[in-house]
Amino acid sequence: MSFTRQLFLVTRREVASLLCMPLYYVLCGVFFMLAALVYLQQLVVFSQGGQGTSVNATDSVVVPTFQMLHFFLLIQVPLLTMRVFAEDRSNGMLDLLQTMPARDWAVLGGKFLATFLGIAIYTTITPIFPVVTGMMTIVDWPVVIGSVIALLLSSAGYVSIGLLFSAASESQVAAAVLSYVTLFMLAFGQAFASASNVQALDDAARHFTVTEHINGLISGNIAPMNVAYFVVMAWVGLFVTARLLEARRWRST
Repeated sequence: MSFTRQLFLVTRREVASLLCMPLYYVLCGVFFMLAALVYLQQLVVFSQGGQGTSVNATDSVVVPTFQMLHFFLLIQVPLLTMRVFAEDRSNGMLDLLQTMPARDWAVLGGKFLATFLGIAIYTTITPIFPVVTGMMTIVDWPVVIGSVIALLLSSAGYVSIGLLFSAASESQVAAAVLSYVTLFMLAFGQAFASASNVQALDDAARHFTVTEHINGLISGNIAPMNVAYFVVMAWVGLFVTARLLEARRWRST
């Protein structure tokens, strides 16, 4: 069986499993409910000319909304990824997959694509907020495009980190906790570096933490460095996970 066929079969199985999971729909509903509340709050403050708001609807409404949407994704991704390998390990499905003629990269790639597609389904609907704003005022659409790309790229990176700890942990709870610790360190590490009052540490943290790159993309700066940051994050997470699966296969033989 070809690699492409293996990848397709694993992806289809994982998508079906995800769409049958009540937690997925709960997270979708919570995501859009919170997103709508944040958007309406920003829109009301902007329409009333609140203190500190810009005359630009993009800066006052769209950018803050997408920044909060990114934070919501940061919270949700570990809840979706914690079960991917841990659940298969507990019910014996992972052993079955690894004894079949399926390559580790096909298994890993299928699980990654399925989880990423599940998140992308509701991530790609988020432009509804700037579309509504555009009906009332002028919106900077390159910023909107950069914001959607930021959500998709960060989702890919976060999913790879979540899969890594799901493959490394025996418990779903442990996988989620380790994912949260890592992602929050990546997201807010610069704040700790700034508190140290060491300029060199602060400068290094600015380049290695998520905040600098996600804010750049959301502001419409689709620079190669900002894109490469999340591509490298996704690749490193998947590479290490593949090595863990390979080591597990050898131990079981």
